[in-house]
Amino acid sequence: MTELTLAHMIKQQFEEDCLSPFPLEDVKKLRSRDPENLALFHGQLEMYLSSIAGYASSADRLGRRPRAELAQAREYLSQSFFEKYTSLTVYRDAITPEFTPNLFRDLTTADKLRKELLTVIDGILQNEPEQLK
Repeated sequence: MTELTLAHMIKQQFEEDCLSPFPLEDVKKLRSRDPENLALFHGQLEMYLSSIAGYASSADRLGRRPRAELAQAREYLSQSFFEKYTSLTVYRDAITPEFTPNLFRDLTTADKLRKELLTVIDGILQNEPEQLK
């Protein structure tokens, strides 16, 4: 599968699976885990999901971006949410399909898209930019 084909699939999956509202009610359910840092968790989660959404929604145009920007995107996408924000791992075990179904779905989808975006970006960075336009 070429990077461009995978990129089109990522964009399509984003359009089908990622246009639901932010799972605020599920985030609120996590209050009992650590009420002091819930606002931080909410903010970081919102930024994380929106960043992945931004890359996924334009996945078929990643080859047009400057290599330096792609390298930054690769660095950002190289870690899952809880790898990136280790101080928030107290919430991880409470995020389940039963207790927080929408949040669980969104994080699972974001992680899948994140990994696929890394594959596309790696392919672009290994090839000549002209081949993907």
